[in-house]
Amino acid sequence: MLFNYLIAFLAGLATKFTDNLVDEPFLFNEKIKYASALAYGILGGYLISFSSEFATLFLGVVASVFLAGKIDSGAHQLALVAMIATIAFFGLPAIVFPFFLSLLLFGFLDELLNNFADKRTKSGLELPGPIQRFARGRFGLEIAALGLSIATGNWIYFLGLISFDIGYNAVERLLPLASKPTQFFPAQGASFDCFECDPKKLEGLP
Repeated sequence: MLFNYLIAFLAGLATKFTDNLVDEPFLFNEKIKYASALAYGILGGYLISFSSEFATLFLGVVASVFLAGKIDSGAHQLALVAMIATIAFFGLPAIVFPFFLSLLLFGFLDELLNNFADKRTKSGLELPGPIQRFARGRFGLEIAALGLSIATGNWIYFLGLISFDIGYNAVERLLPLASKPTQFFPAQGASFDCFECDPKKLEGLP
């Protein structure tokens, strides 16, 4: 079981890494985001195929992100195709449908709240501190997974999600170490248009 939590951690790592490269493609080579997307798609598909708990948990998460319109780039779409292909290869266990729906709902609300916080920030009107942190952290899904684990006595729901989240959040700390910040230097310049002028007279100008 520890191996599967490690897989969940690596899937979270690859997911956030892909996310960052989609938003900031200049950090690494363009093709790397497709490799990391393929990795998290296969890892996620394997986890979903492993057990009913992992299938219920991660399909609920994927469905909530899909409904929120977050699978909107070529890299994430590739990951989804890789996930479906992996599930088709290994098989799909039975899903606990009420649990799946609750995870989907809380995940979807997390995405809506996060989008709302982003829009407020861009307009210069941030939410109050605790609400802002809750929106950024997407803690609704963790609360739902914790509630399911307490109610059922089955801690795979909570520990599986926490393992994924640890990997996901680790990228925020690790990525700056692997990329060089872009430096900008102030400069002055001027441009002008010429009509019917002698090009030879422009030679040697800085």
